[in-house]
Amino acid sequence: MTEHRYHNSAEQLGRRFGRAWRGLLGLQMRCRRALLQAGLPAAVTNVLIATVWLVVVAGILRYGLWIAMVALVLVVLLSLGVSDVPNSVDREYQWRRGFLGFGLYDENGFRVDPHDPEKKN
Repeated sequence: MTEHRYHNSAEQLGRRFGRAWRGLLGLQMRCRRALLQAGLPAAVTNVLIATVWLVVVAGILRYGLWIAMVALVLVVLLSLGVSDVPNSVDREYQWRRGFLGFGLYDENGFRVDPHDPEKKN
């Protein structure tokens, strides 16, 4: 049986997150050992480590919330049509009877399709 060596981007991203998580847990264990070897009681060490985790998570949530709020405001503004993108429906040519006969006319009343006024069908 052949081994599947190709990994899609989701698998690669998951592996990267897993390695980062293991690295953070290793850093936490090294800090815990260093604090215990410095003479701090285990309860104080655990409280300090938990406090650091809570501060980090609170910071990520705070800035993540602001990014999400800005993205939400942009989506709402774009959905309401408050953008600089001109409406292409307003600029479309329309079939109508104008000064030069039946044809395609723009919003200013000029005929835009090729025509020959001298040619009779």
